Amino acid sequence: MSSAPLTSTPPPLLPAKSKAKSPPPQHPLLSHLPHCTSLRSLAPLHAAAVKAGLAAHPAFVTRLLTLCTAPGAHPAHLAYARQVFDRVPHPADAVWYNTLLRGYARSPSSSSAAARVFVRMLEEGVAPDTYTFVSLLKACAAARAGEEGRQVHAEAVKVGAAGHEYARPTLINMYAECGDGRAARAVFDRMDGDCVVSYNAMIAAAVRSSRPGEALVLFREMQAKGLEPTSVSVISVLSSCAGTGEVDP
Repeated sequence: MSSAPLTSTPPPLLPAKSKAKSPPPQHPLLSHLPHCTSLRSLAPLHAAAVKAGLAAHPAFVTRLLTLCTAPGAHPAHLAYARQVFDRVPHPADAVWYNTLLRGYARSPSSSSAAARVFVRMLEEGVAPDTYTFVSLLKACAAARAGEEGRQVHAEAVKVGAAGHEYARPTLINMYAECGDGRAARAVFDRMDGDCVVSYNAMIAAAVRSSRPGEALVLFREMQAKGLEPTSVSVISVLSSCAGTGEVDP
């Protein structure tokens, strides 16, 4: 038995917590970021951030990638975003990878660059999601890179993303853009359930592959299933009608 007096204070069950340190003050430059809605306004702030050692700060990287990969951004802006991204040690935010890949999806002839971003994503242990594969497939379609597209498709199958409602029409379009109508049809035929977007993609693929009869059959099949045609459906099927001489599908 302990010889300590009963009146003594018992020792704490857990080590006493040290006094919590107050978080470091936010750098003044960060307060200006919400006001930067264009690359023109971000450029001087980013230059100041580089001088202040904040080039890899998540807030600056996120804003820069978002603006440099926006629709209509110049290819030079995408290249600059990639340079900034490559200087970040061990990027672990899937949103950064997806944002950069989305930029490559909007830029033709960028499938190899997109593939390198994807490889780094895997090397850094960041799990790809459906949006990752959708952007990769779009980049392959834009560059007519069928072989790379097939490899991306295989990776999507491995992680269970190939059957997603966003991935299916993208796969169909990618194969059609790369001139592989048979593969596009195989993806469509494996579809679970009915999806207007996938029908639109397959109808457009049939028209692009000079198979107007197949496009008309698909359109009528879509109508029979009670799926509401969209403007994309109508435009594609009108092209089919022009190819077959029919005017009332």
